Amino acid sequence: MGNNQNHTWTEERTAKFRALYAEGLSHRRIAAELGGISRNASIGKAGRMGLEPRGPKGTGGRRAKHTALLAGRPPKPRTHGFNIRGVFELPVEIPTDQAVLFLDVKADQCRWPVEGEGVAMVCCGNATVRGRPYCAGHCRMAYVQPKPRPVRAWTTNGKAA
Repeated sequence: MGNNQNHTWTEERTAKFRALYAEGLSHRRIAAELGGISRNASIGKAGRMGLEPRGPKGTGGRRAKHTALLAGRPPKPRTHGFNIRGVFELPVEIPTDQAVLFLDVKADQCRWPVEGEGVAMVCCGNATVRGRPYCAGHCRMAYVQPKPRPVRAWTTNGKAA
């Protein structure tokens, strides 16, 4: 897709770019009209010229729409597809009386390696948390609870406030 030709931005090309941009043409169309530049070059030129960024026609931009949807809502916790909140409230003590060789581990037994390696590796063997390969204690060690992320407000020009 890239063009190896070196097209300079003359005053005429810049004026034509500005006119095409003002008409509301997409960056892809502007690149085709000017010839010798890519869509990304058109986007970059608009940014360097300080022209107002545009979103898809009639939508007000994806960020504006997303911000409007999230206004006033608390951020959702990221759970990575399973409920980890209960796991972090459990005690850290991990009983070790269920140790089992890795080759003998069953589907509902913790696969956390306790000692050894290869075929001689010994695993925890305690009952697993539903949908996870580890017991509650080892889940607590393996999966770090995500920190809450602040919600960033977007200004009308698409930049973070």
